Amino acid sequence: MISSDSNKILLNFLFLFNILVIPFYLTGPFLPDLCVSLSGLFFLVYVIKNKEFNYFNNFYTKIFLIFYVYILFRSLFSQNIHLSLESSLFYFRFLFFTLSTYLCLLKIESFKKYFFITLFATFLFLLFDGFFQLFNGTNIFGIEREVPNRISGVFGEELVMGSFLSRTLPMIIAFILFFKIKDSFKSFTILFILGISFVLIFVTGERAALFNFIFFIFLFLLIIQGFRYLKLFILFLGPLVVLLTIYLNPIFYERMIKKSFEQMGIFSETKYLISKYHQPLYEASYKMFLDNKIFGHGPKLFRQLCSEEQYIAEYSCNTHPHNTYLQLLAETGIVGFLFVSFVFFLLIYIFFKKLINNIRKKNLTNNINIENEKFTLISLIIINLWPLVPTGSFFNNWLSILYFLPIGFLLYNMKLLHHE
Repeated sequence: MISSDSNKILLNFLFLFNILVIPFYLTGPFLPDLCVSLSGLFFLVYVIKNKEFNYFNNFYTKIFLIFYVYILFRSLFSQNIHLSLESSLFYFRFLFFTLSTYLCLLKIESFKKYFFITLFATFLFLLFDGFFQLFNGTNIFGIEREVPNRISGVFGEELVMGSFLSRTLPMIIAFILFFKIKDSFKSFTILFILGISFVLIFVTGERAALFNFIFFIFLFLLIIQGFRYLKLFILFLGPLVVLLTIYLNPIFYERMIKKSFEQMGIFSETKYLISKYHQPLYEASYKMFLDNKIFGHGPKLFRQLCSEEQYIAEYSCNTHPHNTYLQLLAETGIVGFLFVSFVFFLLIYIFFKKLINNIRKKNLTNNINIENEKFTLISLIIINLWPLVPTGSFFNNWLSILYFLPIGFLLYNMKLLHHE
């Protein structure tokens, strides 16, 4: 057993790396990924030195490890081993990152509070910076808009601000619901954040992010216990905010709504799934799946195979097919597809089981704060895995961190409920 001083040093490093993941997103993809890797490394050192291997004894870890071993072997037997291993070889770090977050929550009493502070501060900074760029043409660092009718703030040429906001907003709301403060203050804070977040996500021009935001509101209203007045305010004020935003931002309305209908071919004879630019990607990935239905072609190989004669067409080649499940079918086959689909439908089942219990007022917990946080986090993961929306690459590091981040908090939440 290592000394308590050594444990404190390891926990301090874990605390630091986990806390810094979110604010480091403002600097680009390198530092968040470095934090994830170092967090996982120090977690492993802590577990081995203290022989606390019980952290691996859970359903999530078992599913993850089976999936990891599968994609690793699929890469080793792919057409381009080196390229494929870039996605799969170190994918295990996301497991260690999730478990390191879980360990911090168990061992460091103040971790959740300080994580929330850094997350919320980062979120508010992005909102301020985004609105500054909206009204001034440049953000506070002088970064100009890359596209006239798009807002990206500190992310610059990477048009991902809306995606980041839509994937971190539910975590902020989950933590607000968890903390022991007055419900009236919680309601006011949540309503304020939702309102200004919607406006900024709308003007980023990211349609998938806007869908994620609206879908989250829908799930939130369905599943949350209590907060009757908050729900009423959202239902009545929400449409007003939407109409006002559209009225004040006609340029952004052109992209977010009118252009979306045009790209889908709503008013023409030729119809498309999402857009004429997405459909060739979907068709190419489906053809790849048909050529290797069980095991796929290997992680990250869509970008290589899409230029081959049997798959290529106009707009059919990209780094990924912009849909999680089509990417999994093309690159990992039915086997890989089933792992992620299983997790998705399991969460859907848990969500609707809770919803039915809420309606019947059956099996309701005494600790509403923890329960509300749990299902807000589950709603976020459902949104991250939702199949009917364009997505980034499933194996993209920047996106994967946001996918795995809420899982550590969910594991801790479920432990609290188990010992309630």
